[in-house]
Amino acid sequence: MKKKDIIKLIGTSMRPLSRNNDLAIVMRQKRYNLFDVVLFRDKKKRRWILHRIVRFRRDGKVTLHGDNNASFFKARAAFEVGDRREIRSRLAAIIRNGRMISGFRLKIFSAFSFFLGLVKLLPFLIKKYVFRIKR
Repeated sequence: MKKKDIIKLIGTSMRPLSRNNDLAIVMRQKRYNLFDVVLFRDKKKRRWILHRIVRFRRDGKVTLHGDNNASFFKARAAFEVGDRREIRSRLAAIIRNGRMISGFRLKIFSAFSFFLGLVKLLPFLIKKYVFRIKR
């Protein structure tokens, strides 16, 4: 993989940030931050996946998750990357219908997409923490 690549996106795990057949421009970075959208290689399924960093663990592992996944807190919905070096690159731009979303617009759109993912979790959080009835 080069320092900068263009990849075709397939799937709905990062919707509404990305859609089927969008093109993503990804760039290698020296450092990755919490909530960055990154590209990594899933060794089990032998494919590249674009997900958001949601946690840096003390043991060095990184937890990645798609924005469109309502089961945000369930372990099976997240990917654990053994080392930060397994992350290949960070999302720099999305090309949708011939129009590029990059820079500040991409950051705002990415934050909005992440927020919508959290809104989907509200019923789950309310059920789990607010209406907890002890017997």
